[in-house]
Amino acid sequence: MPFSVGSPVAIVNLRKHGRVLDVLPGGRYRVAVGGLTMVCAEAQLETISHAKKERRRERDTPQPVAQTPPPTVPYAAHASRYRMIDLHGMTVPEAFLALPRFLDRAIREGLPHVEIVHGISGGKLRAAVRTFLAGVPTVTCAVLDEKNPGVTIAYF
Repeated sequence: MPFSVGSPVAIVNLRKHGRVLDVLPGGRYRVAVGGLTMVCAEAQLETISHAKKERRRERDTPQPVAQTPPPTVPYAAHASRYRMIDLHGMTVPEAFLALPRFLDRAIREGLPHVEIVHGISGGKLRAAVRTFLAGVPTVTCAVLDEKNPGVTIAYF
C-alpha cells in the first residue's frame, strides 16, 4: 500500500510512530520518528489504524500457559547476594577486609562455591586473593574461571 507525504505511519519492527517526509524510488520512504529521520521499505510500514488494530488483537489474544513446571533448585544453589564479590578498584588491604565477611556469609548460606572478581590488570590483587584463600581452612579449592581469567572461583 503506497503512502503519501505527511501520512502518519507505524514502523513495525521498532514499534514507533512517525510521519512520511518523502517518497523515494524503489518503494522506500523517508520517515520522521521523533527527532530522527530514517529510510524504511514499504514492508516495514503500516498505517496507524492498522497498527492499533494489530496491537489490540495481540493484547486480547490469550497467551498459552506453559505446561512444564519450573525446574526445582536445591537450597544450596538458590539465588543469593553472597555468590559473587567484585574487588575492582580495591587495594589489597581493602580486599582483605571485605573477603572474610563475604566468605563467612556465603558459608553460612550453604553455598557450594563463590566467585571473586579481582580483574586481570597487574595481577597483584589476584595473587593476594589466591594467597588469602590458601589460608582459609573451609576453602577446599580455588581456581581461575576458564571463561574469565579475572575471576577466581572458591569451592567450599
